[in-house]
Amino acid sequence: MYRMNNKSKNPSALQCAWQRCAAVMLCVVLVFFGCKEDKDAQKMDEASFAKSLESATVALVNLDQLPEWLQKRIEFFETGAGTGIPQQLKVLRGLWNGRVIYFLESPLSNCYYCNVFFESGENIVWSDDGHDFEKFYSESKDWTLIYQVVPYYGVFGGKSALSDIPRLSVKDKYEFPDISHLNDWLSEDIIPRRFKELQIPDDVLASISTAGLLETCLEFPYLLNIICSNDYQHGFDQGLLAIFNGLRELMERADLVDALIQKYNELRFEVPNVCGLSLLEIGMFAYRHFVLEMIIAQDIVIKNMSEEQYRTLFLLASERMEIKRNYPDIFSGIHIVPTALMYAKKLKNDNLVRADMRGTLDNFILAPTFVDQTSWKYLNEQINNIFK
Repeated sequence: MYRMNNKSKNPSALQCAWQRCAAVMLCVVLVFFGCKEDKDAQKMDEASFAKSLESATVALVNLDQLPEWLQKRIEFFETGAGTGIPQQLKVLRGLWNGRVIYFLESPLSNCYYCNVFFESGENIVWSDDGHDFEKFYSESKDWTLIYQVVPYYGVFGGKSALSDIPRLSVKDKYEFPDISHLNDWLSEDIIPRRFKELQIPDDVLASISTAGLLETCLEFPYLLNIICSNDYQHGFDQGLLAIFNGLRELMERADLVDALIQKYNELRFEVPNVCGLSLLEIGMFAYRHFVLEMIIAQDIVIKNMSEEQYRTLFLLASERMEIKRNYPDIFSGIHIVPTALMYAKKLKNDNLVRADMRGTLDNFILAPTFVDQTSWKYLNEQINNIFK
């Protein structure tokens, strides 16, 4: 008894006892509450699952490499699903509960998780006491995009012109200087002084790659100048080209078309990461893409394109229109203008404009601001007839 009392009065021993007790309690808390938090963290809803699939590995295969039952389902979409026009479809392969599964993602389906199949072709039946689609969202893994049907230009499986486009490699983008010190807005020369500070030095212009220069132009601090005019072409000419030496140099590069195709192809990879940004960042991303498409639609660019390059850009533009429709919170109605401008110039250069549309398209090319539905339908149909 004496030893126990004596020990209990020992501050060091008492502290050790409390530490052991606290450690045990902490373990209990972590086990009880930590597991619950982990379990909650693993839960995934339909929107989160759909977004996670956007980063799936891409390994496209030919149709004849897929199970026969799956080939028949894909052919339904390729032949138009009853409409005569190829319908959008993504086919992904993954693992769940130790089994290979196939997921067919299509906007035609009004039930997102209903098109999940086992390798045998058996449709998974969902129930509270059986296969739980919430567990499917959280526990399925190793997703790979193996086949895709894209609207407007058909199959995007196996080898394709778009899948062969390399990712843009930018190593020498120019970093604009900080011009925040030029903030005396009462000074009459404040804007010219700011523009002067933003010009790219001659030695950099001479050495920077076309990819780096394109990326630099798309980050020019005064990109919004393009919409501060009576029409977008005037805004491009006077609000950007006339004031920035980087853009003028870019338009003279011999390999500009190749750099534009590579950058234009990047949108499919960039958009999923933009949705979580601030409204300002989303707005600037959308304007950068608008300027990119306006660069593509310039006369000097179109005239220097080969027929194969134009076809590739047409395929990309068609896919971009689908992306814009799927992300209305990012892209607005003005984003149809550069695509329509590119189409209109192509038809005019090839003398393929229908007589009753010449006046309308000439005025649009001269001062592009708005595309009416009749003009857009005509342009889209004509370009599709050329490149289908």
